[in-house]
Order: sequence, then structure tokens, then C-alpha cells
Amino acid sequence: MQIKIKRIRNIFKQKLFTQFSVLNSLLDEYNLICSQKLLYYSNKTKQEKMLRIHRKWNEMKIQAKKIEKFMKRYVFFGGDEFTSDLYDFLLEACKINKPK
Repeated sequence: MQIKIKRIRNIFKQKLFTQFSVLNSLLDEYNLICSQKLLYYSNKTKQEKMLRIHRKWNEMKIQAKKIEKFMKRYVFFGGDEFTSDLYDFLLEACKINKPK
């Protein structure tokens, strides 16, 4: 019985590590794209730049809170149920919306 529990624990740890590495790479990509957004908006006039950066910063904080909630559920439920939802959410959050 003890061997089975160790085996199950090892399988679970491997699965979480794999899911964590995928999630970590997605978050790195998200941070890169968000910094590119800020660089794009920094080419505007000074007042526009400050307003846009402030707005984008607030959007990123809201997105970070959503990601944090997803991650908590993701880890709590073992990762399988929220993998595709989390991936879709991160892709949606990382879209660059350039003003016209």
C-alpha cells in the first residue's frame, strides 16, 4: 500500500511539474507582450503616454488577479480541468490592442 501511495504521489508531482512549466512559459510570454504594449504606448505624447500607461497598468493588474484566481483553481483541482480555459484566457489577455 505504501508503494502505491509513493507511486501516485510521484505521478502527481510529475504532472504538476509539467503543467507548471507550461504555465510558467505562458506567463513569461504574457509579461513580454505586456511590456511590448507599454513600449508601443510610450511613443505617444507625454500626457497621452501617462494616461495610457496608467490605464494599461490597471488592466494588467486586473488580468494578473484573474490569472492568480485561475492558478489557484488550477493547482487545487490538479490542472486538468482548467488547462484549456487557462490557455485561452492567457491568449486573450495577451492580444495587443493598438488604438486607431
